[in-house]
Amino acid sequence: MSNPTPRATRWTASLAIAAVVLAACSTPTDAPALSRHMPAEGPAAGFNSPAVPAFNGWVADFSDDFSTGPRNQDTWEAYGGGQRPTGGAMGYYERSNVTIDPARESGTMGLRYLYRDGRWTSSGVSSRPQFSAVQGRWEFRAKFPRGKGLGYAFLLWPDNQQWPPEVDMAEGVVNGPTVSSFYHYGTAQDPRREARERQVPDMTQWHTYGVIMESDRLTYTFDGEPWATVDVAVTTTPLWIGFQTGAIDPKAVEAQWFEGGVTGGVPNAETPADATIQIDWVAHYRKA
Repeated sequence: MSNPTPRATRWTASLAIAAVVLAACSTPTDAPALSRHMPAEGPAAGFNSPAVPAFNGWVADFSDDFSTGPRNQDTWEAYGGGQRPTGGAMGYYERSNVTIDPARESGTMGLRYLYRDGRWTSSGVSSRPQFSAVQGRWEFRAKFPRGKGLGYAFLLWPDNQQWPPEVDMAEGVVNGPTVSSFYHYGTAQDPRREARERQVPDMTQWHTYGVIMESDRLTYTFDGEPWATVDVAVTTTPLWIGFQTGAIDPKAVEAQWFEGGVTGGVPNAETPADATIQIDWVAHYRKA
């Protein structure tokens, strides 16, 4: 999927609103590890397994496998309070749609889409209260439901709230199969963008998605392996990770990039009234 207009018109604005209400937080590169569940050493953990993996040449300085709950606003800040997703999405963000369930598949964070009382609600959450980082490697493991027109954007956003930069590790619709990745750089007056995309035939299965950020190259990963690169000067701004979802309005301009949106704007045979993306773990690594 490729969007010919700047991505800021799709999902970025909602993160900007969310950032305003989050408590300021910036993690120095030499800060102690902020991890609740650190990965085991060595490659045996695997790239696409329930355990947070170890990567040769990298050291995890933050990870969460969601094996304890419930969600704490001081660690994973959920969007709510009347905030509305942009980019053609319907309804509102609802904090209660973001859940941590230690008993589900050894611990997951749920991102729920819900149609109730004649309106859609969706999910947005970020790590900003507890962790942001300069460059390094981000990885997360996710599994998607089925549902036409249910959009998502999993991205890195500047801690100082000054856009660009922005790194979109995975963006699209839950049915797939196209997963898009974007790097936004330059200035607000002269924004630039590099886009990449890949196919994931069955997104209902667990897969890992990520990005490696070095000084002069950005590399996207899938199940721990590189699949696309962008050769460009990479930002040194601290970034935090955010997860956003939204049911796309079929009348919105953006619907053309999201399967035409939810048919009729309401639940139907193709789009359930209740669907959840599962996040198994999230981790950031610094060079060893």
